[in-house]
Amino acid sequence: MERMIRWFVNNSVAANLIMAFIIISGTLTIPLLKMEVFPEISVDIVNVTAIYPGASPPDVENAICIRIEERLQGLDGISRITSSASENVGSVNVELLPGQDVSE
Repeated sequence: MERMIRWFVNNSVAANLIMAFIIISGTLTIPLLKMEVFPEISVDIVNVTAIYPGASPPDVENAICIRIEERLQGLDGISRITSSASENVGSVNVELLPGQDVSE
């Protein structure tokens, strides 16, 4: 690494030419980049959140999380189901297989 730095210090013209090449090639490739104002994104995760006021985490787990997980178990196109229960709130995350439609 030290030899390379020393070479660039001793050959400043070559270093400047390399820098100019990088800047020019970067400038020329900017129009080729695909940019969209509102890009289409694929969402493969569905989050179900339910509020249960005044419930402890075990109550939320039994009343909300487990019931939602059981209902989702039979559906096709699901790769993984995870859930978390905290005080007053239960959340279930459903990861879909690639190519699955979220609306189904």
